[in-house]
Amino acid sequence: MRLTMKSLTGNSPDLQQVSNLLYETFPKIERLPLDLLLYRSNFEGIDLLAIYDEGIFIGFTYVVTYKKLMYVQYLAVDSRFRSKGYGGAILSRIKEEYGDYQIVLNIEVVDANTGNYGQRVTRKKFYVRNGYASSGLFFRDRFDVYEVMVHGDKEVDPAELTDLMRTFYGTSLFMYLEIQISRS
Repeated sequence: MRLTMKSLTGNSPDLQQVSNLLYETFPKIERLPLDLLLYRSNFEGIDLLAIYDEGIFIGFTYVVTYKKLMYVQYLAVDSRFRSKGYGGAILSRIKEEYGDYQIVLNIEVVDANTGNYGQRVTRKKFYVRNGYASSGLFFRDRFDVYEVMVHGDKEVDPAELTDLMRTFYGTSLFMYLEIQISRS
């Protein structure tokens, strides 16, 4: 496996594959419009990256850096390549590329009362196997609650994470989504 990451623009040939994967992988309430993602990726510290293995499109990630934090907004692997070690390899590649940052991401809270409980458990185990742990923080928006996972040091500054989200989303969207970062 020889993964490479390439920044995407509105003219990138693999943009349709990213769009398809975004809509296939993430529920509607978690999906930001691809046009917004592309627009925001023109800003400093925000990258929409296609992932390739030997030139073959494997998936994509969308990352935001701010001060000492790096936030993984999206990570998706094409269904043809799932369960073949690519997810962990992509996380390792992200760690190599952004190792100076404290890496955080959100996952759905593991709740036995949800329809996709098994999927949530599997997802959390995947991240734990790859060096992530609960930060003790929760990300709330007007639609759902997510657990904030962190690679390495478990102490994440909630104010810094809130500032990252406000910077990424912009004040209006941040307020519309009613984003809150808290310990419970």
